Amino acid sequence: MSTPSNEQPVPTLYYVAIGQVVPGGKPESLNTFDDVDDAVACAGEFAACREYGCAAWVETIEVKPVTKETPQ
Repeated sequence: MSTPSNEQPVPTLYYVAIGQVVPGGKPESLNTFDDVDDAVACAGEFAACREYGCAAWVETIEVKPVTKETPQ
């Protein structure tokens, strides 16, 4: 499927819940979501399940569709 050259493809936003057991822990991707509220809930659940200090946050990623250039 190609996109006409005068139309700009719409990027898709995804939300990644990240968790890190601190100190010195490596951040880990918990899951990827279409809805920011789901990502926040996942990050919150990660933090709530830890007995000791940890960090949890959500990052936004933007996925841009591949476009085909029309040969001229």
